[in-house]
Amino acid sequence: MEAEQEEGESTKMAKEKIRDEKGMILGFIDTDSNGNTKVTNFQGFLLGGYDSRLNVTRRASGWIIGKGNQSSRLIYENIAEEQAKKSRRR
Repeated sequence: MEAEQEEGESTKMAKEKIRDEKGMILGFIDTDSNGNTKVTNFQGFLLGGYDSRLNVTRRASGWIIGKGNQSSRLIYENIAEEQAKKSRRR
């Protein structure tokens, strides 16, 4: 996994690109000044985020997936789910 940081111009959010070993963008983690994150896949679909005040990471559906910042886990779980869907279609 490789991450690149970009500073948000007007939103004061740092945008981190999450890439695979081939350089393909897997998703994005936007972090605000309070440490909260918003996680999206490479298409911009919201996967969830981290709430620094409560110290929990949630899926977009609201389900807590764990304590602490597990933002990158949301991206990798999404990839695993998509691959499982593709293999079931075959």
